Amino acid sequence: MWREALGNDELTLEDDVLMLGATSLQIMNVIGRLAEDLSIDAPVEALFDAITIREQAEALGTAT
Repeated sequence: MWREALGNDELTLEDDVLMLGATSLQIMNVIGRLAEDLSIDAPVEALFDAITIREQAEALGTAT
């Protein structure tokens, strides 16, 4: 979802989306997609507080 939101096919789990320029609108779009596609109630704080994509997944309980 982050790759699509940021238009960057080379993102890894260790990337910090905020440092890569993610906007609050993009974060809200990703939260909406998580809720819709994965039936996850994603608190906004989880995506702002977690630094990397991996940490976001862990905070949301979706890490693999």
